Amino acid sequence: MIQVFKLKFQTPNGFRIGSKAERNLLTQLRIDTETVLIPASSWKGVFRRVSEIVLNGSERNAVKDGEVDAIIKDAKDLIKTDLRFRKIAESHELIEVNQEVKDAKSLAEAYKEYSSPIERLYGGKYFAGYITISDTVIQDAELEQRAHVTIDRKSRKNLERHLYAEEIVNVNSIKVNVIVRGEFELWKSTLKFLRDIGYFIGAGKSRGIGYIKLDDKESMYAVIDKLKDRPKFDILSKYLV
Repeated sequence: MIQVFKLKFQTPNGFRIGSKAERNLLTQLRIDTETVLIPASSWKGVFRRVSEIVLNGSERNAVKDGEVDAIIKDAKDLIKTDLRFRKIAESHELIEVNQEVKDAKSLAEAYKEYSSPIERLYGGKYFAGYITISDTVIQDAELEQRAHVTIDRKSRKNLERHLYAEEIVNVNSIKVNVIVRGEFELWKSTLKFLRDIGYFIGAGKSRGIGYIKLDDKESMYAVIDKLKDRPKFDILSKYLV
């Protein structure tokens, strides 16, 4: 089964996905002069961080030397019963053809990643995740320049001659398409957080720029049980019950 989403986010303060600095101007990432871009990697960072918050903090999958032996026992058991994990271990040459351990430390790391809902959904060092995210391309986007000054954190005063401006994409909403192939409950909890609380994308968070909130009345989803089935989209609010 796969789930397909057409998500719409409200952006009351606009956004800026950083590109580069041109003199005193922080520019927006764009494809050409009239088309701006939010790359899939920026969306993935937002979704992953919200999923980490939902699970009460980021997960750390680093393996300490003293943990390797205990983890390897569980990893060897999983290799016997889980075809996907066995293929991961084989493709990275972590085990021999006869399934004997070839690289114990790396196999332990792969096992910890594979045991993590976050890594399974978004992917890690050893395997791709269950999620695919589109770029967001906005044609004929309205950009405005907002001027700022740099603040000295110690004195809390404006620094002289430190005036700069940044390009803000002045839109009320942005859209992104997502396909999910597993970890559906974690993904649903992530969407609920984005609907109820929201999050930030891009630069300027301290000034409220880039705040996004999921509009479940204007977003759509479809569940596909067979690859040959055509998606039948429905309003996202019915999914997030």
